[in-house]
Amino acid sequence: MYLMHIFWLGLWVTVFKHDLAFPTVAAIPCIAVSTFICCYVTTKIISFILGSKWIIG
Repeated sequence: MYLMHIFWLGLWVTVFKHDLAFPTVAAIPCIAVSTFICCYVTTKIISFILGSKWIIG
């Protein structure tokens, strides 16, 4: 889905930078991978909804 990553970025930045206090060098790849996995799983779940081709695109 277009721009879905925006919904997940805030969560993962909070987790990796504030709660776990990772250094930036480690936080950026962790945020990227976590966001990608969440977007993939979210898209997969939405694809099971009937008529979802209009939602996903």
